[in-house]
Amino acid sequence: MNVQKNKHARLGYRTALGEIAVGIVWAVAWWITWIFGLFPSLGDWVPYVQIGAIVAGVALIGKGLFDLRRAPDYADLKKGIQPTLKEFRFTLKKIRGSPLSLMGVSLVSFFVAIAILAPVLAPPFTPEGYPLQDPFLIYSNPQETYVTTPQPPSAQYPFGTTTGKINLYYGCIWGTIYAFRLGLIVIVSVLVIGVVLGLIAGYYGGLIDEVIMRFTDIILAFPGLILTMALIVALARRNWSRIDAAILGIVLVGWPGYTRLIRGEVLRVKTEDYVEASKASGSSDLRIMLRHVLPNAIYPIIIVASLDFGSIVLFAAALSFLGLGAPPRYADWGQLINQAGPWISYGLQYWWTFIFPGIFITLFCLGWNLLGDAFRDILDPLYRRK
Repeated sequence: MNVQKNKHARLGYRTALGEIAVGIVWAVAWWITWIFGLFPSLGDWVPYVQIGAIVAGVALIGKGLFDLRRAPDYADLKKGIQPTLKEFRFTLKKIRGSPLSLMGVSLVSFFVAIAILAPVLAPPFTPEGYPLQDPFLIYSNPQETYVTTPQPPSAQYPFGTTTGKINLYYGCIWGTIYAFRLGLIVIVSVLVIGVVLGLIAGYYGGLIDEVIMRFTDIILAFPGLILTMALIVALARRNWSRIDAAILGIVLVGWPGYTRLIRGEVLRVKTEDYVEASKASGSSDLRIMLRHVLPNAIYPIIIVASLDFGSIVLFAAALSFLGLGAPPRYADWGQLINQAGPWISYGLQYWWTFIFPGIFITLFCLGWNLLGDAFRDILDPLYRRK
């Protein structure tokens, strides 16, 4: 009887944890559809469907938390996770004790809020109230495109305009979504490629390691910006869009560094006693790599990825400034500064054309750099207990 009761008790809190996990995945998935502009076939209903789905995910998380507190064995669960809670409280204490870490978290949270609220802060509609076909293309009135002189900030254009009466406020707000979208695509891609190749090279060694490492050396031998520009030009001749070509170019140039980093960590971890014991017990190579090696070698690459997030956005902005990234009138910070190019020589006479996009780029990169330092303090054992 007690066994059956305990079984149902465990099932209760496990169900609650499952509800929380499903709610988080559901809300994050629909938020990603918002960031990436998916499901355009829904037309004008897209924002309402996405907001409703996110609210439903948050409600499911709340229900899971409520059910978790009511679970019969909640006290046992709480006691079992005390070590984890203790580490979590220690992590929060480390963050609170570092002003720079707090600044990094605040800046990144600020830009996340802008990305989430972009349709509210800068509604993607024409002045007549019609929805834009592509919200990332800054609207321009055909009758006003002849206006070449930038207009200063005003009530209608809070950040002013640049050549062709491009709304800088709209571009900066929706450029935040594009920055997150670009960073997520590139970081996930280089992490997958780098982790897979680095794990294989470091674990097996020999000829496999030699081939992979020499290939990475070839790519690293070229200057990253020049190689990326060459790849973009080559892909553009095959009718690739400029944005897709830029993203692929950054990915192809960025993965070797992650491969070398994870390989070095795998070489260190695979000599540990627990890995040797797992080999002696007859575990397969795949199980050893995924269960024992990778979890203990992944932390440095997470730190580097967080530090690189801002650098990737800055790199893409440089490509757009050079005319090889986002197309004209696209909501991209680098493209906005590119449009301000003719006016930079006038000094501060047209300061708004480059100051506002520059502030967004600077604060975004600064936030991710400081957040990366916070991750280092949390995850790196050498710094964690200092």
